[in-house]
Amino acid sequence: MKQSNKLVDQGKYPEALECYDKILEKDPENADIWYNKGVILTEIGKNQYALEAYEKALRIDPNHIPSLYNKANTLEKLEKHQEALYSFDKALKINPKYVSAWYNRGVTLGKLEKHQEEIKSYEKVIEMDPNYTNAWFNLGSTFESLGNHQEALKIYQKAVHINPNSADLWYNQANTLEKLGKHQESIYSLDKTLELDQIVWKHGITNQLALRIWKNTQKQ
Repeated sequence: MKQSNKLVDQGKYPEALECYDKILEKDPENADIWYNKGVILTEIGKNQYALEAYEKALRIDPNHIPSLYNKANTLEKLEKHQEALYSFDKALKINPKYVSAWYNRGVTLGKLEKHQEEIKSYEKVIEMDPNYTNAWFNLGSTFESLGNHQEALKIYQKAVHINPNSADLWYNQANTLEKLGKHQESIYSLDKTLELDQIVWKHGITNQLALRIWKNTQKQ
């Protein structure tokens, strides 16, 4: 076991898989080893084989939370969103404080266009971990996609107060403010974005928004 873990740390995945297979020949009912094998298979992009490894772990121990969680994430990669949701829900039934599972559940619900449940998942994440930036970002983006710009703005305003160093949050706030016709406030948020991340300017993301804001201010 120590040898296989060492090989994983060294990035020697084929050798680590071989070690795990040897362990499983002697101990085929070891859920942890099946899980570890699944993790390596995920790492090297063999998602279908990884899924099979997690399922074998779960046949041995149906409440093996790491396998349930990774199974759900693997199903997501395979675009089996409904099955992924089922696995996330099962993991959360066992451990309702699994923050990452709540977050990824929200992402899955978004892909299934179940937006009200998606919102509740992100709110659950923020309730347990107010510093979870991606949950704030996705929550605001979901309200945006539903056309609720006022609610999205409230989310971004809270989010940048908690995490003022997120360029993505400042940019989304700038974009939302511009949609609401609050051009000067939008410029301030855009300036904060550029202070934090000059790369976005180079990629042409913020200058598109800046041009739109400038055109709108000229109309006033």
